Amino acid sequence: MVFEAVNKNEFLSLFNSEDEDFYIVKRENYEEKTYSFYYLDSYVNGLKFNTLFEDSTYDLNIINYKDNIVFAKAIINGQEHIICFSKDEPKKWKNLTPNYENAVLTGYEFLENNIILSYQSLQNGIITKIDYEGNVLNELATPKGLTIGGLKYHNAFKKFFFTLSSYTIPPVQYKLDLELFKYEVVGKTEVSFDPKNYKFSQRYFTSFDGTQVPMFIVFKDSLKTDKNTPFLLKTYGGYGTKSFPRYDPGVVYFLENGGAFAYVNIRGGGELGVNWWENGKKLNKTNGIKDFIAASEYLIEQGYTKPKKIAITGTSHGGLIIAASAIMRPDLFGAAVVDVGVLDMLRFENFTVGATSTNLSEFGTVTNLQDFKNLYSYSPFHNINNAINYPSMLIVTGNHDDRVPPLHSYKFAGRLQNNPSQINPILLWTQNNTGHFVSNKLVDKVEENSYIYGFLFHELTEK
Repeated sequence: MVFEAVNKNEFLSLFNSEDEDFYIVKRENYEEKTYSFYYLDSYVNGLKFNTLFEDSTYDLNIINYKDNIVFAKAIINGQEHIICFSKDEPKKWKNLTPNYENAVLTGYEFLENNIILSYQSLQNGIITKIDYEGNVLNELATPKGLTIGGLKYHNAFKKFFFTLSSYTIPPVQYKLDLELFKYEVVGKTEVSFDPKNYKFSQRYFTSFDGTQVPMFIVFKDSLKTDKNTPFLLKTYGGYGTKSFPRYDPGVVYFLENGGAFAYVNIRGGGELGVNWWENGKKLNKTNGIKDFIAASEYLIEQGYTKPKKIAITGTSHGGLIIAASAIMRPDLFGAAVVDVGVLDMLRFENFTVGATSTNLSEFGTVTNLQDFKNLYSYSPFHNINNAINYPSMLIVTGNHDDRVPPLHSYKFAGRLQNNPSQINPILLWTQNNTGHFVSNKLVDKVEENSYIYGFLFHELTEK
């Protein structure tokens, strides 16, 4: 034992340098909202940890250590930045990263003399090179509708690589010339369709409280207003996660079969910064659910589709949003896929990782009366009404999921299947020998997609 929590309200996490010669322990007190950081340097004093910060109200996520300098992600004025400080003078910190309007930091790669950063807005991405003093040396913008990923410097090739992708374009790998700061294609995935046939549109709609919420719409050729287009809506919207366009063959299949796709950037996600996250977490969690509902209403009002033609899907936290929306407004949707969703909000913290600080900070705790009432108000399992016939649902889980235990899906499916008013089908699919991320073999992923999209098209077809 080298370090341990003092009480049940404390959570520990560990950072280590690449050479495993330097360690930082972060001690978080969930109840008091304080953070302490201690470091172990080269075993100079045996296993004695030295103090960096103690009982600070400011949170940091340590990401690198180089030449006695600690690098960490920190929130400054509602945006995530990378800061640095000497382990010997931790209070003398410096902000290294620039701020771009309407864009958030999404990636970084530390090089010998520079740091390469990626930023993403709802429109396009930015790649920036800075030095270790925080000076901007180069920057470039990527095409609209594409997401930057995979920042990586390969020592063997002495080259820097990254990828660009979208919902309908598989990742294309590029090589970046670090001196000229220009990039060229290295390789791309061949597909059986023409990505040029797909178009996208960034829309804003008004949510229940007047908030303007963004939505990314993808369609083939044109977006008709005859109310007959099958529409697939997806979201995640939790933990401040930054969800930007990523390739999904299921979306392509849906588009190729006459449908359209929309990703809704509800409050609770991190695409619009920390404040957008704060406005969709804990006591504000229902804001995100109502944002998603408002997105469906917007598509109907615009004449693109109608309730019986709307399918909704989400995974993990997204599964919670989907299930809660379907229970709250069953009249708006034709079918739903709830994938490894958190569905019993009152008992989530009783099992596996449910009571970690990450989850308690996101949802609150049933031990607090105000939190309890809020959790109960939107918990999908607890808000099922026996007088309502809910939309068709496919509930997917993995029998070895230890992040969101399958009991959530089992209870939710059982409650709906035994609902005396339920006419629409409620299906439960438990995948064997899988965890939270379900299928990891290609053949299983193909089966999963065929099952999910076969179900959706079957249920969206006019009976």
